[in-house]
Amino acid sequence: TVVRALKSVEMSEVMISQVSAGTVVRGTVLVAFVTLATTYTIAVLHRDAPLVPMISDTFVYAPESYVSRFGVVTASAMLQLVVWLLRSYLCAFASGHRAWRWFATVHSLCGAVASAAMGLVGAINDQENLKYHLSAATVFFYSVILWQVGYTAQLAAHPSATSFRSVALKAACAVSAALALTAFFAFAGLDLMRYYTRIAACEWVLAAATGLSVYSLGFELEGGASGRGGGIGMELGSLWRGPAPGDDEEDKADEDYRPL
Repeated sequence: TVVRALKSVEMSEVMISQVSAGTVVRGTVLVAFVTLATTYTIAVLHRDAPLVPMISDTFVYAPESYVSRFGVVTASAMLQLVVWLLRSYLCAFASGHRAWRWFATVHSLCGAVASAAMGLVGAINDQENLKYHLSAATVFFYSVILWQVGYTAQLAAHPSATSFRSVALKAACAVSAALALTAFFAFAGLDLMRYYTRIAACEWVLAAATGLSVYSLGFELEGGASGRGGGIGMELGSLWRGPAPGDDEEDKADEDYRPL
């Protein structure tokens, strides 16, 4: 019985480790999208928020608050996986020099902080503790943009690990998110209530740009990059054992490469 149980656990671990990284990416964005769409719809239909609300204002009242707590926290945990799967990919295929691995670690830490802050935003609404909620939201905004800029720049510097269209899309998303955040704080600094709709619109643009950028990472992580002719993809197990079998010999022979 013990042997069967151990074999069952081992098989489960193998199955989990073989989950495609692209599936994790799409699942993360899907959970976030469904959560925001659900909380928005409920909040507007219940007249708990205006037609163009701040995202946080759709997390305040029940039952949408139940959805936001579960959905946003779940998406933030999944985003954490995406951050480190991407780092594993970049260290294997977009790090011709040791300095790039350090760079990948730095912007991945920004992504990790962003995902943690995102979880706090979902767990603590602005009616429960405005200070904590706003602090977490601000940290998320800046950290997630730094992460986007970091991985976009690293991919752009290593064309064989991506494609021109993919980098162009990620760059457009990063610029859009940065402009939206700038406008968000500019309008908020002038008059929060007077420019509420514009501020809310900026927040939705930032969220959409971030979601699209993260979704586009599935292209690289599933082996669609132009320089990876064999279509080598990443799996969830890449977090602890490095890239999937079949990596280039030069990557295997790189003594500097280490998984997490």
